[in-house]
Amino acid sequence: MAAALLPETASRLLTPETLRTAAKQSQGIHLVPISLRRAIKRYLRDQDKTHMHRKVLLLSSSFERAKGTGVELAAAATRGALIDDPHAPVGAEQRTARWKVRSAYGDIGLQYRADETVAYVASRMPAIYAACHRVLREVRRRSPDFAPKNVLDFGAGPSSALWAMRAVWPKSIERVNLIEPSKEMQRAGQTLLDNLKGLPLIHSYGSIQELNRSIEKNERGHDLVISSYALGEIPSLNDRITIVRQLWDLTKDVLVLLEPGTPQGSKIISQMRSYILWMEKRKCRKLEKSTCGAPSETKSIVAKEALLKNGAFVVAPCPHDGRCPLENSDKYCHFVQRLERTSTQRIYKRSKGVPLRGFEDEKFCYVALRRGKRPEEAWPLDGMKFDTLKERHAKRNPEDFIIDYDEQFPSEEDEEAVAGDEDSSVPDDSLVPYASDTQELSLFHESGAEEEDEPIRAGLGGGFALSVYLSATELVSKLGLKFSVSRMCQSSEGTQIPGLLIAQAGSGRRMGKFRFCIDRGGTFTDIYAEVPGRPEGYVMKLLSVDPSNYDDAPIEGIRRILEEFSGETIPRSAKIPTGMIDWIRMGTTVATNALLERKGERIALCVTRGFRDLLQIGISGELVRVGRPVDVESLKPSLKGLLDKGIRCLAVVLMHSYTYPHHELLIEKLALEMGFKHVSLSSSLTPMVRAVPRGLTASVDAYLTPVIKEYLSAFMSRFDGGAEPVNVLFMQSDGGLAPESRFSGHKAVLSGPAGGVVGYSQTLFELETSKPLIGFDMGGTSTDVSRYDGSYEQVLETQIAGAIIQAPQLDINTVAAGGGSKLKFQFGAFKVGPESVGAHPGPVCYRKGGELAITDANLILGTVIPEYFPSIFGPNENLPLDYEATRKAFEDLAVEINSYRKSQDPLAKGMTVEEIALGFVDVANEAMCRPIRQLTEMKGHDTKNHALACFGGAGPQHACAIARSLGMSELLIHRYCGILSAYGMGLADVIEDLQEPYSAVYNADSANEASRRAALLVKQVKDKLTEQGFGEESIRTDSYLNLRYEGTDTAIMVKQPEKESGCDYADEFVKLFQQEYGFKLLHRKILICDVRVQGVGATNILQPRELTPISTKPLQESSCKIYFSYGWQETPLYKLENLGYGHVLEGPVVIMNGNSTVIVEKDCKAIITKYGNVKIEISASLSTVEISEKVADVVQLSIFNHRFMGIAEQMGRTLQRTSISTNIKERLDFSCALFGSDGGLVANAPHVPVHLGAMSSTVCWQLSYWGDNLHEGDVLVTNHPCSGGSHLPDITVVTPVFNDGKLIFFVASRGHHAEIGGITPGSMPPFSKSIWEEGAAIKAFKLVERGVFQEEGIVQLLQSPRSDEFTNHKIPGTRKIEDNLSDLRAQVAANQRGITLIKELINQYGLITVQSYMNHVQKNAEVAVREMLKVVASRVEKETGSYVIEDEDYMDDGSVLHLKLTLDSVRGEATFDFEGTSPEVYGNWNAPEAVTAAAVIYCLRCLVDVDIPLNQGCLAPVKIIIPKGSFLSPSDKAAVVGGNVLTSQRVTDVVLMAFQACACSQGCMNNLTFGDDTFGYYETIGGGCGAGPSWGGTSGVQCHMTNTRMTDPEIFEQRYPVLLHRFSIRENSGGSGVHRGGDGLVREIEFRRPVVVSILSERRVHAPRGLKGGANGARGANYLVRTDGRRVYLGGKNTVTVNAGEILQIFTPGGGGFGSP
Repeated sequence: MAAALLPETASRLLTPETLRTAAKQSQGIHLVPISLRRAIKRYLRDQDKTHMHRKVLLLSSSFERAKGTGVELAAAATRGALIDDPHAPVGAEQRTARWKVRSAYGDIGLQYRADETVAYVASRMPAIYAACHRVLREVRRRSPDFAPKNVLDFGAGPSSALWAMRAVWPKSIERVNLIEPSKEMQRAGQTLLDNLKGLPLIHSYGSIQELNRSIEKNERGHDLVISSYALGEIPSLNDRITIVRQLWDLTKDVLVLLEPGTPQGSKIISQMRSYILWMEKRKCRKLEKSTCGAPSETKSIVAKEALLKNGAFVVAPCPHDGRCPLENSDKYCHFVQRLERTSTQRIYKRSKGVPLRGFEDEKFCYVALRRGKRPEEAWPLDGMKFDTLKERHAKRNPEDFIIDYDEQFPSEEDEEAVAGDEDSSVPDDSLVPYASDTQELSLFHESGAEEEDEPIRAGLGGGFALSVYLSATELVSKLGLKFSVSRMCQSSEGTQIPGLLIAQAGSGRRMGKFRFCIDRGGTFTDIYAEVPGRPEGYVMKLLSVDPSNYDDAPIEGIRRILEEFSGETIPRSAKIPTGMIDWIRMGTTVATNALLERKGERIALCVTRGFRDLLQIGISGELVRVGRPVDVESLKPSLKGLLDKGIRCLAVVLMHSYTYPHHELLIEKLALEMGFKHVSLSSSLTPMVRAVPRGLTASVDAYLTPVIKEYLSAFMSRFDGGAEPVNVLFMQSDGGLAPESRFSGHKAVLSGPAGGVVGYSQTLFELETSKPLIGFDMGGTSTDVSRYDGSYEQVLETQIAGAIIQAPQLDINTVAAGGGSKLKFQFGAFKVGPESVGAHPGPVCYRKGGELAITDANLILGTVIPEYFPSIFGPNENLPLDYEATRKAFEDLAVEINSYRKSQDPLAKGMTVEEIALGFVDVANEAMCRPIRQLTEMKGHDTKNHALACFGGAGPQHACAIARSLGMSELLIHRYCGILSAYGMGLADVIEDLQEPYSAVYNADSANEASRRAALLVKQVKDKLTEQGFGEESIRTDSYLNLRYEGTDTAIMVKQPEKESGCDYADEFVKLFQQEYGFKLLHRKILICDVRVQGVGATNILQPRELTPISTKPLQESSCKIYFSYGWQETPLYKLENLGYGHVLEGPVVIMNGNSTVIVEKDCKAIITKYGNVKIEISASLSTVEISEKVADVVQLSIFNHRFMGIAEQMGRTLQRTSISTNIKERLDFSCALFGSDGGLVANAPHVPVHLGAMSSTVCWQLSYWGDNLHEGDVLVTNHPCSGGSHLPDITVVTPVFNDGKLIFFVASRGHHAEIGGITPGSMPPFSKSIWEEGAAIKAFKLVERGVFQEEGIVQLLQSPRSDEFTNHKIPGTRKIEDNLSDLRAQVAANQRGITLIKELINQYGLITVQSYMNHVQKNAEVAVREMLKVVASRVEKETGSYVIEDEDYMDDGSVLHLKLTLDSVRGEATFDFEGTSPEVYGNWNAPEAVTAAAVIYCLRCLVDVDIPLNQGCLAPVKIIIPKGSFLSPSDKAAVVGGNVLTSQRVTDVVLMAFQACACSQGCMNNLTFGDDTFGYYETIGGGCGAGPSWGGTSGVQCHMTNTRMTDPEIFEQRYPVLLHRFSIRENSGGSGVHRGGDGLVREIEFRRPVVVSILSERRVHAPRGLKGGANGARGANYLVRTDGRRVYLGGKNTVTVNAGEILQIFTPGGGGFGSP
């Protein structure tokens, strides 16, 4: 096919004479057959001819404007540019006035009204037909063997191309598919074809998608596909490429693309031609790579088969592909054809004397491509000589410019005479010259006689580009002018001319430079560029990683933009010229990705001896005594060993180096001298107390900084001259910019997201709204939330990818998985996330075999519009989103959902696919609202008083619903919402931050000293900014003191108050503390921790541009169908670029903002602001929703689950915020829950596992005890084990809630009070034998009665506990009554918060519905547990042959804990029978029944591998039998303090061993307390976790029934009279096995003054057991090392008075192993 093409035609077609003639003009065409002319006349007679001439003139005016625009937007990109990146947006094309009449291109294309269609047929169709006929005839000449049968006409209009195809191939065409979005055009085409005989089978479609849906896949191949005058209607290059890829996929043999001969049209043809050739070459290369290892025979077969599918070559106008060889000679061979006027146009010109613009010199350009192997013959033009411009002028014949129209155009009588011979009127080779050829040349040569024969670029065709280009450098040297490069130039008459270099005589004005803002994200790199001469910024999006096309996306983006707009060719291998670049601002995820993927540098950690595992263990002006200086010489061999292993990076963290950094500096000096390339010192990075986060920060910095430096070095080396000539700044996590030399790893992990926060805060706050903003950034794989209220909210510590980083950074929280959130239907409820389907395989619609996600739901609902989504899917990355597959997946899910609903209610109506999709979206919105409320309100702010600032690709689809649910009335969407992180880079300032520790009590003297230190830091900061080029006027500084109350760990960074305020730091601290935590701590000292100074160098680079108000009505682009809660709605669609300042759109409406879809819901109003952003006013509040209370709605069930859990979580946030004690505020040893009116647990926020389910017993006991004696305003308090408590330090506060005098529900909070009285400080006595010895025991008391706080009564109970009934010994009361009262008030406040929230829920849904769903969520949890038990029962029966399992374990005193587990595989039930357990013990490890119930519910929750709510329903299928009088159900006199912390762990081990789930863990919490009459301290120490079937146990953590934090070693030593000598992993203490158990810990504490120490621990006698052949873990041990060196074993439980200098050693147990090793 292709091989025969050149030999037969090349010698005849491609002669120098032919090409010279073609360069001047092309053949004159007059090929409108009489049959078509008659059809047009008949059509016009049938139409209303009123004002026809006016309509034709309007159409002409439209073309006149378009033609001018086409000249302005000259095709300047090289053909190679598209090959480099076919997806790069052209920019100018996106804003061009299109060359057809007013268009509304949207999801279906260009629309014509009836009158416009008539005008089009009358004046335009003959010219289009002539162009199509000319092109198709050329295809036939060059491919005589080609005779198409099945053809496709894209953008068919009134079927002009069909008429041409019938003329060229009158016999072969059998079937024609027409794609024309305009119904009027379709009707016109049908009318014109009426009464014709011998027509092929014709089908008409509105879009490619409609065509694909209507015909089978094997029928989609077409012998010929033609797109005539259609691609120019598509506004963006991305969309244009998508269409062409789809057309090429529908092409079996030949594809013809035809466009106007304007610069715009010819550029489109060049780009699409290059793209198809590039795409097919890439396929061939991939095929070659895939078969490189195959046998030669296989390769040959594969190659032959591939030729049928892959490869492409140009049939016409150039019979070659690849780069045109003529380009090397400054020439090219594309034909741009010209048509003569039609008779209608000629008549109009004669009558008016002026041409009908747009048709006078009708030019067109085209390309025809064919599938198959490219021709391999030599290019026949090699060696040919081409005339210069002067030679061509000399050879012109003036007679060629004389046109006799009467001779060229036959009369109507003549036309009738030749009706039977349509082709005879035009000879094939006739050439008609035009005067406009000379006019085009005159734009460049005003006096041809004066020109020399200078090198020229001859354009073969007058319309593809202008004919001749002067060499710019020669032009400048001749005229002696200065010049600046510009894509858009003007002649002396003001006409814009493409491609020239503007010469400015005598002008020395400096040309504008390029500015780049870049966000290198994980998937895409976004670039916002300011281009000289363009009022608007230029946007580009590239894949961040595309090694087959480029090495680095930011460099590639800069290169392409410079090349595109400067006219200079910049090869990829060349360095970037810096002369055109003003500055570059960049954020990068290089550090984040290295951290997430663990691809940082190999590092070593240098740490104080005894703390080797400090960072692995999960502990969530001072005077320093140096016990031993650093031994530098002994350190050398260790460092040398690291270097020998190839480790060149070192992190150093020494205890208390934040205040004494000398030793770290010595180590740094030594390491660098020995050859380490990077050393990170914790004291230099974050000079703040707390060794663990400081050490982790140093480790992260050492791990990431070399990676960043390597990337930055490579990045900067790509610029001409390196880093010196170019101004590059990088975004840091704190929202400020830093030069390359100061950009380090620990400050780079939030580089990209920080740009987004800067972007919305600097462009929306106080410009678009006065309200504080909540930033909502929803992308494909994550959703981030932040807040801005005039200043950036920063945190000094955060956890990212498991690493704690201590450094100033913006407070950005990831709250959900974004559009990729996975959708599931489980146990009768909709589940959304938290898992993500990720980018690969992604949602179902991505065509990669993924799972249903939120993106799929939005596609079903119509809020994701495939036509506006890039077609980059499928094996060839050229297909749109797969709607059919998505719908099929939802239909399959609908069967499951409706089947379940029918089982619950036979009368239930089936849910449609749309209802299901909307349900998932509603659940997703509520899931995202939940953490937004928490994050806002935990800081003391009301969410309703904010405006939502939405950005990210997926956010605008959900924004209205999110804002409405949060109670907001204002929503803002930035015009650059899709690239706001990049845009924000240009808005940021340069920030320098310095900090130093200063420890003192705040008073006048310390305040002065702090000010002195701050002044020194201010000078250092200013010096650093001055070095970077900032003047004094551009620098501002802010001073801060890091303050906290004595006895708390909660520090607040306080900015220096303004002098005019009259306040000092202390006043500001008290105000901020009360705002965030809701109370003041009176008579409590304020301590200074650190002095900090932040310097800001103001850049003032990007400034928001105000738009001019617009008075015209908004232009609707199209409409689309969207499914809302009230059904399908035909919804208007607008493009943001077509809207102006002042436009107002009433919802529902869709606004397309780039690739982001803004959904404006009903009762919402979108306003285009003066800065071009979208402001949405949400006027209607959330209405009451009526829901049936009898049967749970599967959607509302999920929403209520979220709302109930959200209430419990917000109660917890309030308690944490308002409490004072370390146990609650820092160690998070508390729980909050919501209960039904019967006391059944509805929602328990997942705080401390030992509290799970246990509080329900407490509420039920109180309800039974008080009966009718409960009133509104009452608050109950209890901690006694017999009343549902756990142990005495856990005090529970219960609040009953009434509605119209009726009890409707309960809320409760339980917190661990560090001091409750008892025989030892800390209220955790190891040797207590009765409940009285453990402190105040309260069965029932009204803490608040009818609204009055009973302070006197509660103080009496806490300070005067009941005496020992046997010895009448007076038991000490609480030692911290003020802390107790403060925390009790905090618990009351937390309960009140829960009441407020649930009353809001009742106002929305109604009391009956809310109470019904309290029952429904419990039933839902019951179903989940039953299903789990069925599965487990079947597995157990299969493995053991029985549904009954027995297991037992022993406490260290020999007490037996026996369990008989009976499973029912049919009903999904389980009986936990603890019969055989030992009686109540004479010790304190008796466990109340509530503790056993909590352990059982915890185990069941662990065994269910899906997210189920924690409520009473979990225990409904479970029966727990506990023998009365056993140590799992002791009397009300028994000591129980150890049962909560020891026995609960042993119950958990026994239950999990019975289920064969995992080996035993350490089985203990290792409780340590010490203190005296002035203080008390309590901690639990981690150990080893048991291994499981597919995992090894974790070392050194708390597991199972507790998850509380430990105190940081430096805080521990700073606040208590102790020295911590060792805190490390206990090596090899985990049991061996196929999977090894986790190791325990070693903790050595030296006491600096006499104190009483109590240890309460287990597993010191009986080791944690292994499972299925795994070895036991090591037992624990406790020792006391006396001052004389004696080492005394303390056993598992003991109290001892220690003296100064004595050391306590605690070795915690390891976990059991799993499987025989």
